[in-house]
Amino acid sequence: MDKIIILEALAALGQETRLDIYRLLAKQGESGLPAGDIATQLGLVQNTASNHLKILGDAGLVLATREGRTIHHAIAPEQMRAVINFLTAECCNRDPSACGFAPTPSNLERTIMQNQKTYNVLFLCTGNSARSILAEAILNDIGAPHFKGWSAGSQPKGEVHPYSLDLLKQLGRPVGELRSKSWDEFSLAGAPAFVITLPMRPVRPGSDIRQQRIGAFLIRRLSMVRKQKSISLLRRAIDR
Repeated sequence: MDKIIILEALAALGQETRLDIYRLLAKQGESGLPAGDIATQLGLVQNTASNHLKILGDAGLVLATREGRTIHHAIAPEQMRAVINFLTAECCNRDPSACGFAPTPSNLERTIMQNQKTYNVLFLCTGNSARSILAEAILNDIGAPHFKGWSAGSQPKGEVHPYSLDLLKQLGRPVGELRSKSWDEFSLAGAPAFVITLPMRPVRPGSDIRQQRIGAFLIRRLSMVRKQKSISLLRRAIDR
């Protein structure tokens, strides 16, 4: 997780009233509470409670759900789980389980582990010569056996950029099967479960596959490939 997101979450909790609100909502679980009930239980003015809830929501720690004319607020357990995992990831020489801080799997991770199936992920960009190729190779290395990476382009250049191949070789990733290809190859039945576009461009109209867009942070880092044809920058883009 991006360090900036962690800092925003910790800053949101670093205030006494917001910490009290978060702990109160944590007791309620998924049902949550309306802002009025939160204000009543904590002895707050409702506008004050609403302002604090907005800050917690902006930090991703609290979710708001409308039920009729009432908005219920509940904690976002995935976000807190991510914060805890980030803080303890390198504990005890990178073995958090040694001191009781074993990373807690997210709902998605638990689903994947329970299903024991492989999810196909398609990375799309325009030329399919650099960023999407890197993403395909790296996912296939670190995502197996639960994820299988693929890549394609709307206007494929027909060859993989040599800097991409050089970087992957330096990182010890196999490059033998990588090639620049059109997204037409993936428009048939049995398309990937996830589509990630690099950069943010519309996916082909009429596609019946589920779409997801990669976060702005990763796009920002990987877009350095286009601007600076440099092995060192490519490495930094992946490491971050």
